[in-house]
Amino acid sequence: MVDFRKLRELGFDSESAKERFLGSEDFYFSCMKIYIRANDIARLTELCRACDWENALKCVHMMKGSTGNLALDGMYSHYSAMTDLFRAGEPLKAASLLPQAQAMEEKMRSAAGFYGAPECV
Repeated sequence: MVDFRKLRELGFDSESAKERFLGSEDFYFSCMKIYIRANDIARLTELCRACDWENALKCVHMMKGSTGNLALDGMYSHYSAMTDLFRAGEPLKAASLLPQAQAMEEKMRSAAGFYGAPECV
């Protein structure tokens, strides 16, 4: 069961989502499943732990685009800020935003009704 209230807390823009996904909720959630299965937040976490800033930038930039496409504007803004910090040569500041990103990712999964490991989605 989708909790649209929780998705709106993450900045979900339902009108934008309707436009982008041709009014199809099924299409939207199939794309959200693809995003969740990719589990880029786990990858980003590992890249930051390894101080692999170049690949962390690539990963967070991809997440920024994906959340933008999914009309999750709050998450998009957060990943935009992280992307900007990586590009500005401030990777530790960018990495300091990771816990909040992890919390938003978990909230998004819960709100969308996807519980458990990404591969189970």
